Amino acid sequence: MSTLLQEPAKTQSSGTKVPPKAQRKINLCCGPIRLPGYINIDIVPDADVVLDLEKELLPFPDESVDTLVCISAINYFSRQRGLEILKEVYRVLAPNGVARFAVQDLRVLASKYLNQDRVFYFEKLQDGRDRFPGKTFAEKFNEFFQGFQSCGKFCKFVYDFETLALAFREAGFGIVEQKEFRQSRIAHVEMIDNRPEQMFFLEAIKTGKAPAAAISAALPRTSQNNAALREKAQRIWDQGEKERAWQLWLKILELDPADRPTLDQVARVLKEQKRFEEEEKLYHAFLASKPGDAEISAALVELGQRRAANRRDESMLLKRRQELNSLDLRVNRVLSDEEHLAACMKWLNAAHMATNYRGVSAYYLLQTHGWDVAYPETTGYITATFVRYAQLTGNKTHLQSAIQMADWEMEIQSPEGGAGEPVGVYGLRPRVFNTSQVMYGWLALYRHTKDSKYLEAARKAGDWIVKIQNPDGNWNQNTYRGPKAYKIRVAWALLELFAETQDAKYRTAAERTIAWVMNQALPNGWFANTSLSDPGKPWTHLIGYTLVGLQQICRLKDVECDRRRISKLLTVAAGSICRFYDLKVQEGNAPLYGLPATFDANWQSSDAWSCLTGDAQLAFFLHGIGRETNNANFVRVADAIVADLKKRHLMDGIDDPNVHGAIAGCYPISADYCGYSIPNWGVKFFADALLQKISPDLAPLLG
Repeated sequence: MSTLLQEPAKTQSSGTKVPPKAQRKINLCCGPIRLPGYINIDIVPDADVVLDLEKELLPFPDESVDTLVCISAINYFSRQRGLEILKEVYRVLAPNGVARFAVQDLRVLASKYLNQDRVFYFEKLQDGRDRFPGKTFAEKFNEFFQGFQSCGKFCKFVYDFETLALAFREAGFGIVEQKEFRQSRIAHVEMIDNRPEQMFFLEAIKTGKAPAAAISAALPRTSQNNAALREKAQRIWDQGEKERAWQLWLKILELDPADRPTLDQVARVLKEQKRFEEEEKLYHAFLASKPGDAEISAALVELGQRRAANRRDESMLLKRRQELNSLDLRVNRVLSDEEHLAACMKWLNAAHMATNYRGVSAYYLLQTHGWDVAYPETTGYITATFVRYAQLTGNKTHLQSAIQMADWEMEIQSPEGGAGEPVGVYGLRPRVFNTSQVMYGWLALYRHTKDSKYLEAARKAGDWIVKIQNPDGNWNQNTYRGPKAYKIRVAWALLELFAETQDAKYRTAAERTIAWVMNQALPNGWFANTSLSDPGKPWTHLIGYTLVGLQQICRLKDVECDRRRISKLLTVAAGSICRFYDLKVQEGNAPLYGLPATFDANWQSSDAWSCLTGDAQLAFFLHGIGRETNNANFVRVADAIVADLKKRHLMDGIDDPNVHGAIAGCYPISADYCGYSIPNWGVKFFADALLQKISPDLAPLLG
């Protein structure tokens, strides 16, 4: 038998012998998991080493251990005691030794509590018991703070990655990184990791006495040498490739928020662009790694002074809002679909021009008469709309604009493959949803031009999305507020990529997501876990994302899903939306144009305002399902909603070229969805609804 598989002799904690060289690996707080080749330590009597970490510390000499793992245990100690344990871990690790910890993620637990995620909190174990004790969401949530009794001990502190990473740095670790499930420097990590749906994974290296070459070899390739990365970033910045340089700077700061030379470069850009909130995030991230740094603390004070000096006079803003409120009183003429579509495309082109023909500006800010930065997520699917409009009209100008947008997305693509951020946007790392939306633009252009560079970019993005997916089909990392049903659009993007590549991993990942999303469905076609704010009242914008995503997936071939069930749910949802709309018309519900801003789980709403973006998406959905099912009622209501949107379209009497052809985010213009601004995606979805009416048989629209 191999020495590595021999069981170590049982010891009490009083000994201080150096572990045998073949067993310089520790499984700390092992519980029932016994790892072969490790010294398994716990308070339970049958552990290899019996130890109560509340009273004792590790019985090993300095620098006598190569690897230490600890899964779902550090939360059983107070923050202070946890730090003392981490200092012990640092002490016993040899130079270049690796510690891997996993623990329940406060961000995930809180998100699932706020979203009332029954699938997560009310899960059953194989023996029928509740996985999380308690009768209510609050009782189950509280178990993570003062429950889950084990050997007379209870949970005492719930971490997120940022907080545990700070504790590791306080303990002396120089390299602290977040890892994905089963992504590790440690061999056979599949024996170690579990429960990725609720935990994050942290890996730290003791670098104190390690030779530089050994440390470099242990680091992932993207972070082997920050100095070399900085030099490369500065070189390509000076050559004018600022987008690529910016992605490298963001990556360096993700790996090491305290990298001072990179911080200085990023801070300079943020100062020039007056991006005060992001500059503040930058300094706070540094201080989390190096608390009390005098220079950065002073920079925060100076930032506050600059921010105060830059504030607009509040009375001026109030006056401007009053002027803008008058837009609610105007009603545009209902013109032909073609005329309204041409105005939408002209405005979207102006939003593209505002970024010097790179991406598409996220908003036009009506209060300040200014354009926001280019938004990679929406630029992605706007690219697809430009391709389709070019197909419809033969307009080469719009095709050229689509190419400029897609090429810009490639320039800012992050090193790991996700959607990057434009120069000046700090604090956001690639997100799964945003990345999938960018893929639509690349795939649309690949299909139209057959230029392989767009397919290669989409594959790189798809590979990254698949790599970090949870086994149950959703994503906890690189997301905004956790798993959501509207991420069915991620599955749709992966299936479109599969259609072009025939790479089965994309289809498999998409089918996992479809299964997870379908578990959120109620029999009436309403989906839980769709909202970003009130769990019981998602915006029509996010409802539209979900319904259209499922609708488009059903038209694709070679997908394993319950099409009959999906079709039934979509049809029931469409019927509920139409009934609500007709009732609103009968009652003369004048405050609304189109639909209410949100719907509850019974497809009811008391909202006195509309999310115009969501109106456009649901009109697209109703028109499509009406044609598919030959249901004239669905088509009639879709056309009526489009007519309502035409009345809110900013055309008649609008001379400002930055506004003409736009549609505000909400009605009234002061309401809670992008108030006093024009989001580019709202105009895009209105254009899509018009395109579908004008030419429903044209090549299917992506995104």
